[in-house]
Amino acid sequence: MRTILILFFFPTILFSQDFFPYLSDDIKTAIENGDNCLKKEGQHCLDYYEEAIEMGRAEKDSTLGMVFKEIATGIYYFGNIDDCKRYVKKGLSLPDSINRPLTQSLLYKRLANVFIRLEQSDSIMPTFDKGIEWAEKAKDTAQIIDIQILKADTYHRKGNSKRALEILTKTRPLADISSITRQRIAPIFVMGNIY
Repeated sequence: MRTILILFFFPTILFSQDFFPYLSDDIKTAIENGDNCLKKEGQHCLDYYEEAIEMGRAEKDSTLGMVFKEIATGIYYFGNIDDCKRYVKKGLSLPDSINRPLTQSLLYKRLANVFIRLEQSDSIMPTFDKGIEWAEKAKDTAQIIDIQILKADTYHRKGNSKRALEILTKTRPLADISSITRQRIAPIFVMGNIY
């Protein structure tokens, strides 16, 4: 039962749409239309996302990266996982990525979750590691904690509880000083699931 709780509890917390408030209303509307279309129709909805991308291209590069991240999030939850992977890779391939390390980190975290769903186990951990690398460049402790927790949970689900506990033990000092309550309790919650 506890493992089921983590699978339902953490996705909504750890995969929230971090950049959505920063996008223009027109871009937000196009993304929301794509999400709503996928929820209702389940297909033939990518035109809405493409519209958001075109609007994002007219703005600075960091906006376009955020657009790809938000589109990937919607498709991850409501659409085709292969489409999600394609949009994540487009976001990761944008030039000038050094100026947007947090966006890169979030895209790598999403890609790792895509690999989990596609059961491409050789790609999961290196992709989480890239996400952590970019989060460190962004100096974003919250993102580092989130990815470490997801990484530990993935090791646990793959049967390597010892490695999961090592990661969580390493993450605890960061989590203990976090001002975000969910991040302070998440490593303990995941540790409880392991035991």
